[in-house]
Amino acid sequence: MLEKYGDFLDVDEAASELHKSAWSIRDLCRKGELPSVKIGGRILIPKRELIKHIEKQLAAGVA
Repeated sequence: MLEKYGDFLDVDEAASELHKSAWSIRDLCRKGELPSVKIGGRILIPKRELIKHIEKQLAAGVA
């Protein structure tokens, strides 16, 4: 899962993987529902946190 990425994904990459808009990903990050770090003007999501988010969604039957 997500092998083609390094340790972090940017908003556009995460949006593509989750089939959501970049705005939706930014909103999840802003709300703290998807842990992220901001470096300069970029929001980066740790791959392990994105995987946890996906697993949580699957467990809840949302995905």
